[in-house]
Amino acid sequence: MTPLEFTPLEFTPLEFTPLAAPFGAEVLGLDLDRLDDNRPDNELAATLTSELERHAVLVIRTSSLSPTELLRFAGLFGEVERADDGDQTHRDHPEIAEWTNVSADDRIVVDATRVADNLKPRWYAEGSFRPVPPRFSMMYAVEVAQRGGQTQFADMHRALRLLPPEDVAEIARLRLVHCSDTHPDALVERPWLRTIGDGSVSLYMGTYASHIVGRDAAESQQWFAEIEAQLPVHDVFCEHRWQPHDVVVFDNRTIMHRTLGYDIQNERRVLHRVQVAGNPMDWPTIASDQPHV
Repeated sequence: MTPLEFTPLEFTPLEFTPLAAPFGAEVLGLDLDRLDDNRPDNELAATLTSELERHAVLVIRTSSLSPTELLRFAGLFGEVERADDGDQTHRDHPEIAEWTNVSADDRIVVDATRVADNLKPRWYAEGSFRPVPPRFSMMYAVEVAQRGGQTQFADMHRALRLLPPEDVAEIARLRLVHCSDTHPDALVERPWLRTIGDGSVSLYMGTYASHIVGRDAAESQQWFAEIEAQLPVHDVFCEHRWQPHDVVVFDNRTIMHRTLGYDIQNERRVLHRVQVAGNPMDWPTIASDQPHV
């Protein structure tokens, strides 16, 4: 049988307009409604992936996307993972995590889990406690708060340049323990500095980093806090103010992010989060039930 041949879809030429920030770009000319599972466009996928690796954060303003359409778009970047977010996992699409204060019966519900999932004041790297964290992460705004709720991103490759050379030399010798209260069996050690495929080096840390191997938690957390305090005031930072139906994709290997506060008691906010699987070759790690401490 002769293999089927697909003609690439015709799209308006894409433009990647830099954000008013040190990194990131808005994608213009991309019509997500025209993506089709049965007519793959490898050229489009390659272009988007290349530009994401170049800009670290991509913003796409869209019309309303169904969960199926969101997953179809995420699939252009690689294998979509199943979400592991308990009752915050979409009931019909297990690949989607719902970061929301809105319950299944359409009421605002505020409990400890929803506060933790929706208000993330600490910088964090997605899934850093996993042996292979996701390569890319994607968020889609279903409903947004009128005030607050922005997502901030920090480029940890740029952040490394803020540090004195003697600190960089010391950090290069150190490893961090990453763990999560909600995933008690997940525990990994990995270098504080990590190198990705293009040879660039960045800090890899965030809220799941509990301590530096061989040092106590208090000393470790103080150093983490000193570095994180520099992120919003230097050229390593951008902030996204959500509009309904925005899609933001970011490179989880070099980007940390956090959520600013909003009136979680009274304002509805619904974000869908999808993750693209990482490559084990990108994540040198030591996984252990009892890491060095």
